[in-house]
Amino acid sequence: MINPEYEEKDLVKWVSTTLNEEEIDHIIDQNLGSYHKEEICKVLNIGLLCTNPVPTNRPSMRNVVKMLLEARRIEN
Repeated sequence: MINPEYEEKDLVKWVSTTLNEEEIDHIIDQNLGSYHKEEICKVLNIGLLCTNPVPTNRPSMRNVVKMLLEARRIEN
C-alpha cells in the first residue's frame, strides 16, 4: 500500500532533490540490507539522466549500458 504522504510526489524530482541533499538513505528500501552507497548514487543519477525532460538530452541505450557497467565496477 502506498503511503498517502507520497501519493502526489513527482518521483524524479524527489530523487533529484534527495540526491542533491545527500540523503540517499531516504531513497533506499531498507529491506535491501547492505548496499554500496556510491554504486546506488551512480545508478540513480543514470536514471535521472534517462528521465531528462528534453529527449535529445537523454543518453543513448548504448551509453546507459556503459554507465551501468561502470557503476557496477565500483563494487568490485
